[in-house]
Amino acid sequence: MHIIRYLMLIRFNIRYLINISRKEYKMEDINLLEKIARISGEYRRLFHRVLEESGYKGIKGGGRILHHLVRADGMSQKELALRMDVRPQSLTGVLEKLENAGMIERKRSSTDKREQQVFITDKGRGDCEKLIEIRKQTASKLLEALEDADKQKLGDILERIIH
Repeated sequence: MHIIRYLMLIRFNIRYLINISRKEYKMEDINLLEKIARISGEYRRLFHRVLEESGYKGIKGGGRILHHLVRADGMSQKELALRMDVRPQSLTGVLEKLENAGMIERKRSSTDKREQQVFITDKGRGDCEKLIEIRKQTASKLLEALEDADKQKLGDILERIIH
């Protein structure tokens, strides 16, 4: 599971690095970065396929929000946007859908009436647990060709790249 997180963390920067630095990197380096980006894309496609096969009918973008709320329930909408690295306005529509589906509740802060706090409901927790299981299935399918020792080694290498 850690390998997938590492891949997702570096995926967004890879395309940028490839585009701005074609002259600075050896071609082998560029090819390696492109392979990492392809693995990340394959994970995303496989995840959506497994999601569809499971019959899960969630809200696009909602899983990430639920995951953050499970770890830190009751944070402000602004804090949630910061943790997800998105603009607060980008969350509004998804939060509204999640609220209408009964997965979250938004309440005005008792200390600052301009601020909204976001809370996960029991239904939201249940959906988050389903999504975690689907992510585990997806990771297992994607990495099934690797032995445990290879996974550990790859995770260590990706960790060095990230940090």
